[in-house]
Amino acid sequence: MFVLLTVAFFIALHDPVRSYSIGDDYLPSEDTLQHDASEGNAKRQVGFLMVGAFGLMMLAMPGRRPIQTNGLLAGLIVFFCAWLVLSITWSDDRSLTARRLVVIATLTSGALGVAARMSPREIMHLVLFSSMAYLLAGIASEIALGSFTPTTERYRFAGTIHPNNQGVNCSLIVLSSIAAFQTEKRWRGLYVACAAFAMVFLMLTKSRTSLLSFLVTLALYLIVVYAGSPRFMFACCVAATAGFTVLLVANGSVLPALQQGILLGRSDQDLDGAMALTGRLPLWEQLIEYASVRPIQGYGYGSFFTVEHIREITARQGWPIAECHNVFLEVLMGLGLVGMCTYAVIQVVGYAKSISYFRGTGDPRYAFLGSLLMLGVVGGLTESTLLVPTMQTFVQFLTLSVFGLQALPDAMRGKVRGIDTGKFSAPRMHTTGGRIVPFPVEHT
Repeated sequence: MFVLLTVAFFIALHDPVRSYSIGDDYLPSEDTLQHDASEGNAKRQVGFLMVGAFGLMMLAMPGRRPIQTNGLLAGLIVFFCAWLVLSITWSDDRSLTARRLVVIATLTSGALGVAARMSPREIMHLVLFSSMAYLLAGIASEIALGSFTPTTERYRFAGTIHPNNQGVNCSLIVLSSIAAFQTEKRWRGLYVACAAFAMVFLMLTKSRTSLLSFLVTLALYLIVVYAGSPRFMFACCVAATAGFTVLLVANGSVLPALQQGILLGRSDQDLDGAMALTGRLPLWEQLIEYASVRPIQGYGYGSFFTVEHIREITARQGWPIAECHNVFLEVLMGLGLVGMCTYAVIQVVGYAKSISYFRGTGDPRYAFLGSLLMLGVVGGLTESTLLVPTMQTFVQFLTLSVFGLQALPDAMRGKVRGIDTGKFSAPRMHTTGGRIVPFPVEHT
């Protein structure tokens, strides 16, 4: 199952010669964007159809866990999907919307199939396995093509995908490795090595948005998991104190260092460009003008970026654009305020579910699933993760399927706080009688 899913997404999203064929600005050409909008991308269609077929096969085979609605989250998901499908009736380009809906349908069926077959532990290992495979493939690709030149000034590690997407891929490796280190009894040193290895290449992507999304997500994950640990709280206080001390003592040299940190060593733009989110702020201002024309229902899912709109916006902004670079604005353009508000509430309820499941079971893997959702939300503030589906989009759908369309875990049925210590073992820390003791975690 791991190999089939990994190969399907590689076919859909990855290009072995990406680092060689892409320009210095790491942007696709306007002709490519217009071609994909008008005719689609055959390779992506094949890959996503493989994901959808795999999901349907998993759902059809006997032995899976039943799909069932699970509270408010399930109702929101069903309503959002219905609104998504209905948008074809008011779409500006129905053929384009239909193609986008097929992609969403394949990802949805794939996520449902995986959620019905895999435990949280297996999902954690799937994310680690697939993301590490993509990272290693990217390294091998750049070495083979001679484009792996990390010492050059304008270099950004891309591998087989865009550097921003590669940054997300590396973030998934680090998060899944940390969760595996906490919950697994074997190969813990290997998980530490995987996290350190991926962190190096995350920095080499020089993707500010991916790094910031990862840091925010990691901080929230650690707070959720270790909120009851005095050692963790003490470490946070020490870190905060050290940070404020540095600001006070080295006030004159902090600002230049901070500016360099914001640029991440990139020479393709200055600080003003970075603070404008690499051209995203002017783009969002223009897109809001279009959104105000159809505020309630939008232009139809995926149908705003027609060839005409790509030409108009590209000419005005000065760089090739075929997406909103913000998932919430993207949903607003396609599905209006109704769709955007529903999408936002789904993310909030889904993350709350992850915390509830974690507290009810003591299993950090549920907190890890919530971190996958949060990584998509924070990263979605600067990237279109729904209109341009990626592995990150899939793991978001997978997380929502687990929390909204699967039965409660056994440990939470009838008693949220009661945990059978005979079936669980340890990584999360909490306090008992002044001592730090581990929370139990379910064996699989």
